[in-house]
Amino acid sequence: MPSRAVLASLASLATAASCGAGAQPPSLRLSTTLDESRPAAPVADDPVPGTATPFVLRLARTVGEDAATQGPDAAEAGEAPAVAPPAPPAAGDDGKSPVRWGLAPVRWRGLLSTDVRYLKNEGQSRRLQFVDSTNLDASSYIWQPWFAQVSAGAGLLVSRERSDVPSVDRSSGRSAVLTGNGTLSVFPASRFPFLASFNASDSRLSDQYLGQDYSQRRWGVRQGYRNEPGDANYSASYDASTLTSSTFGRDTVGVLNANLNRRYGAHTLDAGANHTRNTRGSSGELSNFLRGFARHNVSLQEGLLSADTTVSYAESDLRLSSNGSLVQSKTDILQANTFASWRPEQDHPLYLTGGARFFQNAATGFTGAAEARSATAFASALYNATRRLTLSGSETATPASSRTSSGPGGTSGKTYSPRASLYPIPLTQPS
Repeated sequence: MPSRAVLASLASLATAASCGAGAQPPSLRLSTTLDESRPAAPVADDPVPGTATPFVLRLARTVGEDAATQGPDAAEAGEAPAVAPPAPPAAGDDGKSPVRWGLAPVRWRGLLSTDVRYLKNEGQSRRLQFVDSTNLDASSYIWQPWFAQVSAGAGLLVSRERSDVPSVDRSSGRSAVLTGNGTLSVFPASRFPFLASFNASDSRLSDQYLGQDYSQRRWGVRQGYRNEPGDANYSASYDASTLTSSTFGRDTVGVLNANLNRRYGAHTLDAGANHTRNTRGSSGELSNFLRGFARHNVSLQEGLLSADTTVSYAESDLRLSSNGSLVQSKTDILQANTFASWRPEQDHPLYLTGGARFFQNAATGFTGAAEARSATAFASALYNATRRLTLSGSETATPASSRTSSGPGGTSGKTYSPRASLYPIPLTQPS
């Protein structure tokens, strides 16, 4: 903002130019016009750093009753009449100011680049590639940064290529690809953030380019939630990616995830599920993967009694091309294990542990079907009889069974291992 000395000089020049013989001098109104969407900055000789406040100089002639309305104090002091502040925005029916939606100042960023690559793979001709790319990115927020943040970008890639083998069509060595990206984040710092993203890119933009040209389109959404106490977290997301190339056609992958974490008292629960589906349009190949797990942990009696249990499941369904035909195979794996420990009290000589594990695997393929199942249970005890004598014992049982196309089979085993350990005590304690 201009200094007071400059304003006084402008006022003197305006008064001298406007006054004639017997004419009443005009009054000089100095005011600043602020954008209504920004809070007014404090008046100072110098502007507030980082605040863009346009300055407007207004000249108006005040005669008759207008001069009298300024009051005797202002007339005697020779001060300019005060400027009335702008009227506040009209209130709604409920008496509150309406919410103003708008886009904040936008941050811009641009990039121009040229890459020159020389490629020579075994069994292929030499290639000289020129890649020109331009990108323009912008980011901002809607209303307030805590409400919604947005970003977007667009780019153009132009590739020229020369090879040892001349092409019949001279334009076949040139290509142009449009790229872009976008992100929307709603309530990013809240307990329930939402994120959506989109990206379109090309393999020739990557620093790890290996000579295979393909384009990628990827988008995804994610929603999270945390309760107010902070002892429960939930999230779900979906991501999809599509690769397109002249060599392998169109390849699509979709991934769905869900997770939860919950604490209640001495208990903790973690669980998650994942589903991945991959399809290749040119060959009809397909793969499906399903995974899930759950884990429970409990700690009681100030940690003297604890137990940890985990259950997991995995399923795969594959349809792969072999000798011109599709071959299907399916596999299911189920696992469960638990471990527990207990001690009557702190520094008690008795310490007990135990656990169990179960495993099952079933597979079906072009060679036939097979199934295997096993279980293991164990328990151990340790007792410190004296400072020199420790007694321990453990027992393990492991039944197992299997089934193939040739017939069923099975094994079982049981082991008991007692043990006594004697630790000598030195006659003199080390200093």
